[in-house]
Amino acid sequence: MRHKFVVIEGPDGSGKTTQCTLLQSELHRRGYFSWFCHLPRLEVGVAGGMIADFLRGDYGSLDCVHPKLVSLLFALDRKDLLPELSKKLQFESTWVLMDRYIYSNIAFQAAKIANRREKQQFVEWLIDLEFGQFELPVPDVYIYLDVPLSFLEKVLELRVKSESRGYLKGVVDIHEVDFDFQKRVMEEYKNIKSYTRENGGSPVQFEIIQCYDAVGNMKPIDVIHNMIVSVIFGD
Repeated sequence: MRHKFVVIEGPDGSGKTTQCTLLQSELHRRGYFSWFCHLPRLEVGVAGGMIADFLRGDYGSLDCVHPKLVSLLFALDRKDLLPELSKKLQFESTWVLMDRYIYSNIAFQAAKIANRREKQQFVEWLIDLEFGQFELPVPDVYIYLDVPLSFLEKVLELRVKSESRGYLKGVVDIHEVDFDFQKRVMEEYKNIKSYTRENGGSPVQFEIIQCYDAVGNMKPIDVIHNMIVSVIFGD
C-alpha cells in the first residue's frame, strides 16, 4: 500500500488532536509507520512566532488584520514545513497525519469576509498560493469533525477560563473567545468540499464525520475513532 496523507480538521476544541493520536495508534497496530504533525507550529520559525503574536491579540482585535496577511503567515508556516513533509511522503510505507492543514486557513479567514464575491476571490487566491505557488501536497483523505454548537461552546468556555498554553502568555486566544466567529468558521468548513483540488486526476476524498447523535449529544471518542477508521480502511 502506498502512503496515505490524512488531514483531520474541525473547529477549535473538536477533538482533532485526540483523533489523530488514536489513528496513529491504530496504524501502528496494523503495522504501518506514521508521522504526525500539529499545525500551526507556534514555537517554530518566524511565521510560527508571528501566528502566536496574532492569536494573543498583539496585532489588534480579530478584525484588525486583513485575512490575506493572516492567511499568509499560516501558509508560510506550512511552506517552512514542506521539505520535511515532502521527505516523509517519499516513503511508500509511511502515513502522514495532519491536525489542520490548508483548509483551516480557508475556513478561518474566509469567515471574516462578509461579501460573497470578495470571499470567493480570497479563497481562489489562497488555494493558488498554497497548492500552486508554494506547491504544497494535496492530501489523499480529508476528514472534517462535525460537532454540535452546544458542545463547542462548552469546550471553548472551559478552555478560555482554565487552559494556560505557553503561546498565550496568560491571555486568551482571539479566535477561541469569539463564539460568533467560531460559528461562521463552522459554516465555512461545510463549503470546503467545493474548494478541494484534484489529486492525480481524482477528487480528494472528502468526508464529514458527524460526531453527535440524533438528539445532538456528542458520540463517545472511541465511536468517532471507529468511524474514521471505517472511512480510511473500509472496516
